[in-house]
Amino acid sequence: MTSRIQLLRLQLPLVYDLSAIGMTRLQLVYLLVFTATLFACWSPYKYLPYLVPFVALGIVIWMVPYRSILRNLLLLIAIWIGWIGIGALLNPDFIFQNALLAVMTYNSFYIPLVIPARYLAGETLYRCMAKILLVITIIEASIGFIQAIYGYTQKGSFDLENGDFVEGTIDLALAQSPGFETPMFATNMAFSLLAMMPMILVYKKKSWTIPILFGAAVLVLASVVHVLIYLFAAIVVALIIFRPITLKHRRVGLSLLIFGLLIAFLIGLTSVLLPTNLNRVTLQFERAIQLGNPKVILLQRLFTVAPQEYPWLPTMGIGPGQFSSRASLIGSGYYYGGIENPITLPLLKPAVSKSLDLYVLDLWMRILNWPGTAGSTMKPWASWLSIFSEAGAAGVIAVIFVFTGTLWIARKSAKSWSKRVIGFSFGAGVILLFLLGMQENYWETTQAILIGCLSLKQLYANLINLEITTIK
Repeated sequence: MTSRIQLLRLQLPLVYDLSAIGMTRLQLVYLLVFTATLFACWSPYKYLPYLVPFVALGIVIWMVPYRSILRNLLLLIAIWIGWIGIGALLNPDFIFQNALLAVMTYNSFYIPLVIPARYLAGETLYRCMAKILLVITIIEASIGFIQAIYGYTQKGSFDLENGDFVEGTIDLALAQSPGFETPMFATNMAFSLLAMMPMILVYKKKSWTIPILFGAAVLVLASVVHVLIYLFAAIVVALIIFRPITLKHRRVGLSLLIFGLLIAFLIGLTSVLLPTNLNRVTLQFERAIQLGNPKVILLQRLFTVAPQEYPWLPTMGIGPGQFSSRASLIGSGYYYGGIENPITLPLLKPAVSKSLDLYVLDLWMRILNWPGTAGSTMKPWASWLSIFSEAGAAGVIAVIFVFTGTLWIARKSAKSWSKRVIGFSFGAGVILLFLLGMQENYWETTQAILIGCLSLKQLYANLINLEITTIK
């Protein structure tokens, strides 16, 4: 029996002898999980990405049952039990089905939260992840480009709603989609591009510049204006925080060229291909803050009317999946198919919470009859609104603490130039994730952010635990 095991280990060096490839067993598992995530998030099957984190955690615990991982998992479970328990005690209208849905919809953050960063630090792991990302990015960008060209033949312009054709393999059909496929394409592409940036500057892969610029061009063609605005803002803020461009460094010319080229390319291409959409940015901002905007009305209700019915809402929230979160919307039965043609999911009984009925449904109906196009800027939900309504100020403070604390640790660790470049990519991704929470329930859309979350976790691990030796 022993000889058979030894023979098996000789035949499977990648599983049992990982020192030769510079990765631990956990890092290899993480790479496999990341690869599976790419296929799931770029697939047309909307439910598949929600399964990946749970299956991945099961595999990790089975193959590498480190105490710290088990401890973090138990802590995560305890937080969920506490949040659900407090909501059920305070809210007499609490719906447990929707709370369990929330456990599933927020699962993009489970793997980054459970696996300690020190176990994922490794240049080999990053290089492998980046190479897989490059291949997938080229494939998705090529398909997206073909879809954009087809849209141009139908609309006569790359502007306006032509971006709705650009969906990559999320929807291969050459048809305009009114759903969330294009925003998911845009966020996946944005996070992928940011994650690959260190390969050009730190690891000297100059040949990667053209594929990354091609991906950026197709990202512009997708015409998801809020993603472009948030990405630009994230890049600017990350440049200020991490300062990868410094006159003291001997490679300042290269860094200035790369960053300047990327920013100028994005701005120039957007101005040329999307002039109307770009001119609408001011209009969208005005819509975002006008009193008639359903999202603004919901915000007003959260601070004025809702506390009269739920006095504990401003501090503790009314529990996960009970207000305007994606879990609450899915649990209502109206999310898929709409209010007029609801589609009931298997094993779920439609359950509209009292708070959703009182404060959100009428605004949802208003969106259906909104003059012109009512995009995500007008929809009466967003991740930050969901956190406040369902976890209160306590939840908002906790989330802000996690975002700012992570950035602070990353900035403190970015002492060398190479680490500042990695810090820039990481920081821009974190800030982009932060800003997306203001637009839609992105934090519960696993297909839109899981690639980003796993990429950011590995960048963070290298940033705080690893000496980058490629460039001093």
